[in-house]
Amino acid sequence: CSSDLRTAQLDSWQLAPTELQALGATLKLEEAWWRAPLGAGAAEPSARVHARILPLDVVSWLQRVQPDAGWGGQLMASGMLRFDRDPAAGLKVDALLSRDRGDISLREPTIEGSQAQALGLKQAKLALLGQGGVWTLSEVFEGTLLGRLEGEQRVATGDAHRWPAPRDPLNGALTVSAPSLRPWGTWMPAGWRLGGQAQLKAVLAGTVAAPTYTGTLEAQQLSLSQALMGVQLRDGELLAQLTGDRLTLQRLTAKSGASGTVSATGEAQLMAPVHAHLQVQADRFAVLQRVDRRLVVSGNTVLDLSEEDISVEGAVSVDEGLFDISRSDAPTIGDDVNVLSDRQVASDDEATAGTPRKVKLKVDIDLGQKLRLQGRGLEATLTGKLRAGMSGRKPTLQGTVGVAQGR
Repeated sequence: CSSDLRTAQLDSWQLAPTELQALGATLKLEEAWWRAPLGAGAAEPSARVHARILPLDVVSWLQRVQPDAGWGGQLMASGMLRFDRDPAAGLKVDALLSRDRGDISLREPTIEGSQAQALGLKQAKLALLGQGGVWTLSEVFEGTLLGRLEGEQRVATGDAHRWPAPRDPLNGALTVSAPSLRPWGTWMPAGWRLGGQAQLKAVLAGTVAAPTYTGTLEAQQLSLSQALMGVQLRDGELLAQLTGDRLTLQRLTAKSGASGTVSATGEAQLMAPVHAHLQVQADRFAVLQRVDRRLVVSGNTVLDLSEEDISVEGAVSVDEGLFDISRSDAPTIGDDVNVLSDRQVASDDEATAGTPRKVKLKVDIDLGQKLRLQGRGLEATLTGKLRAGMSGRKPTLQGTVGVAQGR
């Protein structure tokens, strides 16, 4: 590194060719310098940085970031970076990161005996070009299992001498075709499995700070499961429309159990103030399907989500259910539970009046006639009606539970 100092001001500096290492990547500087003419009214500084990104083991980097995700294989990627600043021509940036060779495999570590499955990467490229006040970002990712993502976005600054700003106009397009959603399950909580296929076609507009989208999001054969909890959703379908900064959920359906279904419609505001309104209808939907824990419900609920609070209202009835307490510790009655005979509980307003809360919950639950509880010498069919609510930040249940028959 060399520099010239004149009148206590930096006139220029230059780096000799060298290598820099950060976050597992090696950047080889081929040329790097900065010059600023001295004196009043001098022109803007000029600068140049030309470098190459040496082959990077992407899998090793992913394993450091997500050590328990099940990443494997060997994928090598390299690239280059060219930055020039000229007082007359303005800024010019040309950057590229692309796949050289290799592939990534994925194993689900939460499932015993899971086999690693290669994503079948054929192409992976991310490029940025900025010149003459126009900045273009393009991306292409393609793999046998991962599918194909392709897009291009442009920002016009109107000034070749400055970087993109939040107010600058944005336009572009993005298409995604994912024949398998299984790889995306890596970012889900442990034990959850995601399946199905999805397609997205969107046109971008608006500004850098407030982008808008117009397009369609579709998905078929969706599945979601968690074996330990007994959650098994299958045959899901999704159809959503993107318009400006709003998403309209036209159809979301899934099956669970012998003939149970759940469906949802609604809309969401994607930009601030963020808000979503969702209507969910269940018809003999199997929420839980474990041998010792089964629950089938029907009903309607309305969900409202905003930056300030979450509101859930509706009514749900239990079509049938079974809870076998012989396989786990027997439940005990908490200190805040009073066993009542013919007395009625306090009204909702009296129980929750004046209690501030971020979550608003008001769901009526009918236990029906086929909710069984067994184990530890108990066999009973429970009936009753409850109201699920919130007290402060704690969930509450009010109502009565009776034994229709049992021993």
